[in-house]
Amino acid sequence: MTVTGGPAWYEIRVAGLLDSRWTAWFDGLEVSGRSEETVIFGLITDQPALSGLLIKIRDLGLILISVRRLGPHGREDVRYGYGPRATGEDRETTITHERSLDEAGIITKLSSRPVAETVSRLTDMIASRGFKLFALIDQSAEAARVGLQLRDTTLVIFGSAAAGTPVMEAAPLAALDLPLKVLIWDDGGQAKVSYTAPGWLAARYQLSDELVANLAGIGPLTDALIAL
Repeated sequence: MTVTGGPAWYEIRVAGLLDSRWTAWFDGLEVSGRSEETVIFGLITDQPALSGLLIKIRDLGLILISVRRLGPHGREDVRYGYGPRATGEDRETTITHERSLDEAGIITKLSSRPVAETVSRLTDMIASRGFKLFALIDQSAEAARVGLQLRDTTLVIFGSAAAGTPVMEAAPLAALDLPLKVLIWDDGGQAKVSYTAPGWLAARYQLSDELVANLAGIGPLTDALIAL
């Protein structure tokens, strides 16, 4: 989608419920949720601003449903949200998704390797990249110890004190989500790699861009993990 003629009002729909507390994260745009869907609405100045907003949505792990350009009208002339749409009043683009986003804030990627091999590959990569492996929890093995069955499920907890400490110093409750965690699990024979989106953590704890960068390495790491 391209923006023509300067600033325009946009309505962006994403799956999952966000409330007005997310307004600051979206640079003052209106945020309202209903029926498992959220509308982000406001005046967007140009193409770079729109691209930046869509990157924020991606980094939160949200499923993008549609983007509607409502035109360069005055605020009082713009209709948006959950009301009826007049024919021809706007242009709408529906987005298709290549990456699996199971729920808001969670990014899931597919591994071509079995769970055990994917876990082994990740632990090797963690060591080679200078991270510390804090824990490797085989949830399915623990279930078996008490006579229960669970699909292959392993939680890998890792990180870097140099990167994580400034985050926790700025936002003490971020320690609930740190160190970083990657869940490797089997879904009907398909190994999946899931983790919390750094952008979601940034919004949750109101982190600066500098601190968000301390968490962003999990994306490239998991991309390399699933690479052929």
